[in-house]
Amino acid sequence: MEKTSFVSVEKNLEAEKPILIVDKKGLIAKNLFQKLKEIPLVFVGDEFEGLSELKNSVHVPFWKKIPRIPDLSYSIIYVVYDGEKEIEKYLTKFIEKAEKEKSKFLFISNYKNVKEKLIKKILEFKNSKVLIVGDLFGPEIIDKKNTIGKFLLKAKEEERLEVEDNGLSKVYPAYLEDVVEGVLLSSFSVSSSLVFLLPKHPETQLSLARIFQRINPAITIDFKKKNAEENEIPEFLKNGEHRLKEDGMLFEKIKEAFEKLDLKKKESSVNKFKANEEERNFPWNIPLISFIVCFLTLPFIFSFLSLFLGFKTLEMAKDSIQKKGDYTSSYKKLVMGEKFFELSEKSFQVLSFQLSIIDKDNLAEPFIDKANLGKSIASVGVDTFSAIDVLKDVFEGKSVNSKEDFTNALSSLKTSLLKFEEIRAGNELGNLKNLTDGVFPLESLVDSSSSILGVNEKKNYLILFQNNMELRPGGGFIGSYGLLSMEKGKVGDFVIHDVYDADGQLKGHIEPSFALRRYLPSAHLYLRDSNFDVDFIKSASSAANLLHKETGQRVDGVIGVDISFVKKLLKATGPIYVSDYNETVNSDNLYLLTQSHSEKNFFPGSTQKKDFLRSLFSAITLHFSSKKDIPYLSLVRLFSDSVAEKHLLFAFSDPKIQKVFTVNGMSSSLWDKRPDDKKTLNDFLGINEANIGVNKANYFVKREVSQNLKIDKNGIISESLSIKYINNSVTWPGGDYKAYIRLILPKSAKLLSIDMEGEEQKLIPAITDPKIYEAKGFKAPKGLEIEKREEGEKIAYGFLINVESKKTKKITVNYSFDKKISVLDSEFLYSLVYFKQPGTEEYPYSFSISYPSDFKPLNLSKELKEEGEKITSREVLLKDKEININFVKD
Repeated sequence: MEKTSFVSVEKNLEAEKPILIVDKKGLIAKNLFQKLKEIPLVFVGDEFEGLSELKNSVHVPFWKKIPRIPDLSYSIIYVVYDGEKEIEKYLTKFIEKAEKEKSKFLFISNYKNVKEKLIKKILEFKNSKVLIVGDLFGPEIIDKKNTIGKFLLKAKEEERLEVEDNGLSKVYPAYLEDVVEGVLLSSFSVSSSLVFLLPKHPETQLSLARIFQRINPAITIDFKKKNAEENEIPEFLKNGEHRLKEDGMLFEKIKEAFEKLDLKKKESSVNKFKANEEERNFPWNIPLISFIVCFLTLPFIFSFLSLFLGFKTLEMAKDSIQKKGDYTSSYKKLVMGEKFFELSEKSFQVLSFQLSIIDKDNLAEPFIDKANLGKSIASVGVDTFSAIDVLKDVFEGKSVNSKEDFTNALSSLKTSLLKFEEIRAGNELGNLKNLTDGVFPLESLVDSSSSILGVNEKKNYLILFQNNMELRPGGGFIGSYGLLSMEKGKVGDFVIHDVYDADGQLKGHIEPSFALRRYLPSAHLYLRDSNFDVDFIKSASSAANLLHKETGQRVDGVIGVDISFVKKLLKATGPIYVSDYNETVNSDNLYLLTQSHSEKNFFPGSTQKKDFLRSLFSAITLHFSSKKDIPYLSLVRLFSDSVAEKHLLFAFSDPKIQKVFTVNGMSSSLWDKRPDDKKTLNDFLGINEANIGVNKANYFVKREVSQNLKIDKNGIISESLSIKYINNSVTWPGGDYKAYIRLILPKSAKLLSIDMEGEEQKLIPAITDPKIYEAKGFKAPKGLEIEKREEGEKIAYGFLINVESKKTKKITVNYSFDKKISVLDSEFLYSLVYFKQPGTEEYPYSFSISYPSDFKPLNLSKELKEEGEKITSREVLLKDKEININFVKD
């Protein structure tokens, strides 16, 4: 086999046909030797303790390349494969040797390393067998590549285990001695050509972790983000025979491996090159010494210096784009960094060659890896900026073939983002880790961008300018709207209108929701009130439909923008001078100037509102087109944060595009990704407010929310919610905060009581029929009217509140669940989604859960604190919140 051909040796092993074992690590080989020590053996792999004491054995070292192997007639050839390219490259030679000598050929591989082409190739040979091995473990054996190996090490070193995601990832623990027994059984008996030496029924990470806790109760379990790698048996491996001994002794075997693991014991070093040479005295001279010193030290100096300069230029490139917005400078530094890393890589290769002379070439490998890492980051940055440059030309109309350029640039950008995510997932990046933080919308939308931006056909969008100082379910009162067109990736027309321009054209009747008609009151639904649904996708659909009925204009999507988003934008750009009004607008005076120029002396049909907004956005557009040092990454983060905090919302008519936005949380949809499971309690809470007091009280209103859940010893669930409103307004544009509140809860939630300022309210069903409440002489019944309405898979309870100026009001709502937690089960998961309303600013939020004493929590994240049989958290809420807690029997 070329360089690894079988070579002739004295056939002193011919009394019996020997067995050939190729196993670079030697884990399986060592145990096979103990079982087969009376038979002549040839072992190719790393040396292990006790190898030299074995009789009738020949050891051929195997480090980087497969060496020359004695050309004997072997009865069995074992090849243990752990992903080594050398073995993969010369596998054909092993098979040809086995076929020629009519030997048995056994290919042994871990299930994570198998490749379909490789397995099919082996099984074409009639005397071959493929043995698929699970996650190996045993006394004094640590394989850091598999879960059980990591668990053994972590449990011994730190008394702590890290379980991925919800702990349901599969693990295939395989005790080394059982695996070797299975190998021998497959070697000397009739069996399938495909054999599984792993459990037929895998363990989960969580069940495995509990075994370790039984061994040592002091071991704690943490939960971390799921690894991208899935521990699954590949689909192409079918019809195999399971031959692993399953004797129900997994606990005892893990315990033995755990107790015998000695971290202080050092691995025996293998002397790869042994040579006993006599010291030679030869004359040295100064020039020769100087030459040798230069030869030895220059690669060292160049390697580390160029590596340092490479990472330094990456830091500078990051600062240029993040702090200064200097796109050109950042690009140049990335190109320079790429060159430094290339030089460092080549220098370290020379250094590695020098070190190989003394068998220390492995010392250079970590630094070669760092140079490769830096080069990859710089290369991704260069490709990203090149793609952005092309997209910029498309957006500005400078591209000759916009469709082709856009497609190619987008493909390149997507590849770059995926590469960077791979790099970030597999490496510690230090200060560079946050280089692309906040670009998740861009990454998620790459595939849909060409359609969204009208590259293939013109797209029209409705922009809803929502004033969240007058809060509405979809974000705020719609005082103005814009019509934006995109064609060939370039912004076309963008015109702002007053909402009353459209509403004045409505013909016919569209029924508004109960609260709008009853409490605003409004007999018809208009565009200005279209965002009254708690799900923005439905509100957007309503807005698009009303726009069409009122103006005849059809749109491909709806974008919701509120005052908070514009404030964030002004923080990034700095003050903007609006020449039409001789005003300088910044994030601090935006609201007051908008109110002054839009609301003062306003009457339906006037143009002053749209004129001011149009002038402001024209000034912002001019600012971006004339400024060179635009902070691109800051703007990307601004958009990302605004989407996450629901100050910027998107909805589209194309279901494929909408699905991407829904899944990534960009549409404030009630869609719930969580599966319904009998051992899971899926909790949900959304507080949705609609200011129907015809004022801007929300500018002055603060809120505090407290949510407390209790699970009693019988598994019965009850929950209490407290909302405290502080109204600091005095006069217009503030005033009393008259609001319609809707609580969005799980479908099984039953409302028990509502207290306002400690006074329990009399709850009565809301009168929702307009024929009744609009009838002459109607008087509202005494008590608090409650509207109950299904919202998809959720239930909403609505009621009216009023918080007077300079007053505080605390509302406490108590409710229960139909579902119970089975206290007989050994575990359950509590999962909460807190659904933040679009348009709301940050506010204090506290949470607590009380649970039965015979359960204990497993995966408490940092913000959750355990206080006896209660878990609490306190934070400032900016966006949707998820809390997941695993409980197990104590």
